[in-house]
Amino acid sequence: MKKLSKGVEEFLRQAGLHWVEDYMKVREACEAVLKTYKGLEFADYRKGILYLKYENLHALTDLYYRRRGIMDAINAVLGANLVRDIKFVSGK
Repeated sequence: MKKLSKGVEEFLRQAGLHWVEDYMKVREACEAVLKTYKGLEFADYRKGILYLKYENLHALTDLYYRRRGIMDAINAVLGANLVRDIKFVSGK
């Protein structure tokens, strides 16, 4: 991820928008990790919960059981435990 300048980081903190940097980090980490999961993509990230869009309803059960592994892989890329849970939303 491209590092934000110190001025931008300070502005975000003062404006109460420090979550924007976490959002950007999580989104980039998702793009890297989810390349191996066909039909699964980033939808949103809020307050530690990652929302992923799925295309195939039949794969949802499998994704649910793989959720911990996906979360661990994303947090490993981030180097922090920003993602505490994953919710799946329909992409259709």
